[in-house]
Amino acid sequence: MGAGDVKLMALAGLTAGAASGWPFCLTVLVDVAIAGGLQALLFIAAARVRGRPPPRAVPYALAIAAGVTWAFVSGTALF
Repeated sequence: MGAGDVKLMALAGLTAGAASGWPFCLTVLVDVAIAGGLQALLFIAAARVRGRPPPRAVPYALAIAAGVTWAFVSGTALF
């Protein structure tokens, strides 16, 4: 994770905490981790289809944005 990703995740946690408290922050964290895993698998699959080596780094801001959006759209805390 780069410095921009860290700042974006800090803002996501701050916003989630202000919106619904600590349990919702954990929901955002889990959703971002799932989105990051899916994104990494997609990047690896795309590299294999193209016949290239798997990527060494994956930009994480898209996964953060997708996970936070999904958490706020679903609106339910997992814990």
